[in-house]
Amino acid sequence: MVGYGSTCDAYHATAPRPDATTQAECIREALKEAKFDSSKDNVYINAHGTGTQLNDLAETMAYKLAFGDFAYKCHISSTKSMHGHMFGATGAAEAIASVLA
Repeated sequence: MVGYGSTCDAYHATAPRPDATTQAECIREALKEAKFDSSKDNVYINAHGTGTQLNDLAETMAYKLAFGDFAYKCHISSTKSMHGHMFGATGAAEAIASVLA
């Protein structure tokens, strides 16, 4: 991991913001901190990927807003379908999965 971003839109306690603008801003913050260069950087994303229609749609929109056409070149997967949502432990488990990817 080379970049980090954090946002909170307070849209809803469990539902994502439908227009994905806040999620995209968080991704842009991480890309800026990482000094991302689409001409030379390779991208792997371990998506939040809960497998729910609202979350997956908003997350996909956020990647497209943040990366533009480069979103189609990103390698994206999610591990929650294999281990479920472990809430507080999810970050550690998915960080390990990302390193192994």
